[in-house]
Parts: sequence; C-alpha cells; structure tokens
Amino acid sequence: CVFPPIIGQNCEIYLKTSAPIVVNEKEKPDKTFGPERKQIWIQRIVELLKNKWEILNNTRYDYNVNVEIAQNRGIVPIRHYKGVLLGWKGELQLRGDAELIKFAYDYGLGNRTGQGFGYLDVARGSYDIKC
Repeated sequence: CVFPPIIGQNCEIYLKTSAPIVVNEKEKPDKTFGPERKQIWIQRIVELLKNKWEILNNTRYDYNVNVEIAQNRGIVPIRHYKGVLLGWKGELQLRGDAELIKFAYDYGLGNRTGQGFGYLDVARGSYDIKC
C-alpha cells in the first residue's frame, strides 16, 4: 500500500501523471483548459476532487488539500470521439489531509477520470508519503 491514510493528518507527496489531466471550464463543460491560468486550474482540480469525494462517500469533506505544479511537461491535445480535449502532463505536489491525497491517487484528478484521464503514479522514486 502506497498510502496508509491517517485521517486528519497532513501529508505531502509528489505524483506524476500516468494519463493526462483534463480540466473543463465550470461554466462551459465542453471547453477544456490547462495550467496557463494556474490558480483557476488548480482551484478547479481541488473543487472536482472534493465533489467526487462527497458524491462517492455521501458526506461533506471539510479538510483541505494544496496542489502545486512541480514539473510542467505541457499540454497534450487528445482526440476524443469527434472532438479534441486538452490534457496536461507533468508532476504535482499534493499537501494536505492524507485521506484526500490517497483518494486523489486512487480516483485521479480532473474531469473524465471514468474515461481513463487524470490518473497518477508516485513520482521522484519515493513510495512513501511524508506525514
């Protein structure tokens, strides 16, 4: 097990994308964007993660997680059905509650995780979460 979650404990880990992270505009769900608008992009990732948590666990999540771009490998255009999505590849640093970080690792980040986007691997050769 990569993460033994310790509820309520703050932790830090570096994760790299194994599949591009797709993030859509809140007001325009068919429009995707990357971290060129860094604060909005990160805010949207955290919002989507918490929404997914609340839906799957049927409970409100009041803890926080901070996401920072550690290494930007760039935007990747992805042919998807009859359109093109923008996906991002790179490395992220996640800091915050261990349980939510584990959830992000297990379920992915961004939109369309059910279609295989947004999945993560442990980066920087470390298989330990720092708590």
